[in-house]
Formats: sequence, C-alpha cells, structure tokens
Amino acid sequence: MWPVIALVIAVALSAAWRAVVRFSPELTIDLSQEEIQAQLAPRFPAQKCLLQALCFELRDPQVRLDEGADRIGFSAQFVATLGKRRMPGVVTFTGKPRYVQDAGSFYLDDVQVSEFQMTGNAPDFDEVVRVRGPKVMEALLRNVPLYTLRGNSTHGQLAKLALRSVQVVDGRLRITFLNPLGWFG
Repeated sequence: MWPVIALVIAVALSAAWRAVVRFSPELTIDLSQEEIQAQLAPRFPAQKCLLQALCFELRDPQVRLDEGADRIGFSAQFVATLGKRRMPGVVTFTGKPRYVQDAGSFYLDDVQVSEFQMTGNAPDFDEVVRVRGPKVMEALLRNVPLYTLRGNSTHGQLAKLALRSVQVVDGRLRITFLNPLGWFG
C-alpha cells in the first residue's frame, strides 16, 4: 500500500513541477560587451590541458558583441605547450552561444576562426599549423565547454535549473531564466 501512495505522490509532484516550468514567466538579463569583459578579465590567464603533454594557456581575452549580429566574438593570446616546446600565438573567433541545461555548460555553435597564428613550431610544422590550426581550434571550441556552472552548491544547482537559454540579441548577451510564479523582476 505504501509504495502505491509514494508513487502517486511522486507522480503528482512531477506533474506539478512540469506545470510550474511550463507556465512560469521568464526573466531575461542583457549583458553588454563591457559587463562581460569586466567579469571575464579577472579569470585570466587560464590554463587547460587536454593531455598531460598538451596544454593551452589563454591570456588577455577580448569580447566583441556587434550590433545586429547574433554571434559573440573573442580574441586572445595563447601559449600552446607540447612537451617542452612552448608555442605562443593569437586566435580570433566568433560563434553562437548555446546552453546545455543537463550539464550546466555553455558552448559555441557555428564557430568561425578568423585569425590563428602560432610561432615557435618546428620549421616543417609551420604549414600544418597554418592549414590545420583553425580547424582544430573550431573543433575544440565546439566540443569543450566555455564555462560550466558549479552544481556542488545550492546556488549552482538552482542556476542550472533556472537558466533556460543564452543568445546574442542586438549587440548584447541575453540570458533567459525561468521565473517561477513571477518571484523575480
């Protein structure tokens, strides 16, 4: 008898939550290029290692949001380290931001690398870097999250649940949240 009651309660709570999510208003926050840059700058330089022998350090990131565009642009200096070889460079790219709620992660779709330069390569490797570098960078940017919300705190878990989408609109980054029962704004 108790398992049936527990199942009925679970189904009722699930249906109630779906109704709240479906019919709740949304809250949007628009961030300017300057606001994003101010939040981004203190987090750099940042290092990401793909394998123990291959690491990238990003420095001096610059954000670009253009009026009328649906893309966000970035440029940064980087240092790629492969074993003991350090190869500095510059990258500039744009993409369409996407939020994956289950993972709490932000990605870029339709990545377009407009500049990719890397020095310090072995001489016979320069042509490979020039041709393949932008494609490798595009693949990395599409498949590796730019940022992931921390789900180990109550605030992080709530943010993951409430955040619905992220997109560029009219030269600003628009973040859309679920606003249950109109509590905020």
